[in-house]
Amino acid sequence: TFHDELKNAIQEELTDFINQVVVAEFKKGVNSEVNAYFTNSIMPQLQKWIDARVVAIVRKMTGK
Repeated sequence: TFHDELKNAIQEELTDFINQVVVAEFKKGVNSEVNAYFTNSIMPQLQKWIDARVVAIVRKMTGK
């Protein structure tokens, strides 16, 4: 459905943005322990937040 396609497209774009910009910038000059913590702890939580926000935005936009 349009609702699902829109949700998936937004999630994909936000995830790509996070991976390309935020992660790349964060990794500059940090040690491997901090990098591992960010990758294993922060990124999964950030992805859950992105997913929840995308669903909320799409529901608001489509009324579903």
